[in-house]
Amino acid sequence: MDNHSALFCLFDRAYWFFDLVSNLNVPLIFNSNIHFQKNSYLHMKNQLVKGKDIWIEEAYSVFAFEGHRAIKVEILAKRIGKSKSSFYHFFADLNLFLEELCLYHVQRASEIAKNATVLPKDSKALIHFLLSVKNDIFFQRELRVHRQQPLFEKTITDSHKQVENALLPVFAKAIGLEQDLFAAKMILHLTIENFYLQVQPNSFNVKWLMQYLNNLQNTVKLLRN
Repeated sequence: MDNHSALFCLFDRAYWFFDLVSNLNVPLIFNSNIHFQKNSYLHMKNQLVKGKDIWIEEAYSVFAFEGHRAIKVEILAKRIGKSKSSFYHFFADLNLFLEELCLYHVQRASEIAKNATVLPKDSKALIHFLLSVKNDIFFQRELRVHRQQPLFEKTITDSHKQVENALLPVFAKAIGLEQDLFAAKMILHLTIENFYLQVQPNSFNVKWLMQYLNNLQNTVKLLRN
């Protein structure tokens, strides 16, 4: 267990203790002090979470658009205006940090999948949704480029399937296969690698995505004829 995890464990145990004692029949003065201490521990824990998230969120963007090799403590520290020692307050080393970064990506994928289930089933909604998760798409692309690394391969597996399943009905409608989800899924599998090979940060916009979907629609029409 690293120092940061140990601190969280300490906070959780302290919170449990204060929560237990505050519900006992104890004198008012002592009870009020318990509530104060309980809130103090909650505040300290929240501050730790926020401090940790700053590093994760900045590194997520760097990973997505500059590559995983650009993840360096000194560079990240300068970008967020923190000291290098601050990094090691939250993370034992860079390898464990990368593991947390990949876990964050999987968590993001779960949120994306959840939001995708309520999307209107049309091309416009799909395009704007994809634009809204640009960082996640390019993070996934970097994972795929270097998928020979076991951590990256596992992250791809854990993140892709849930998003694919959630987006499939919208994708099927966008390419004209809403009545044949099996065929739509086959096309999605065949085109996903091509999508990540072609997509570039500077051209990832409404026009490019619309053209990409139009090409898929034309492919579907040709296959039907």
